[in-house]
Amino acid sequence: MNFEGLHIAIGQEVIRYGRFLQTLVNFLFISLSIFMMIKFLYRLKGEKGNCQIKKTTNLEVLQEIRDLLKEKNEDIHSKKTPTITIQSKKKNNIS
Repeated sequence: MNFEGLHIAIGQEVIRYGRFLQTLVNFLFISLSIFMMIKFLYRLKGEKGNCQIKKTTNLEVLQEIRDLLKEKNEDIHSKKTPTITIQSKKKNNIS
């Protein structure tokens, strides 16, 4: 199919809409062929959505958050604060 020759003449002005249609048809053919190739490759591979999604309830999510906060709180309190000791050096003035 070749639409490039299509145009509308209004007075002396010519609107060539055939190129746009030809580009649109070419794009649709190429995108359809790529889609079909990918679909065919997935069928050959044999995967049909083997993704397992774990459904969790709000309670489970809240419990998980609680446990994480407990661990974080325990980590903060288990660390001992460093102590600073100042030692003064005495000079022996022996003459």
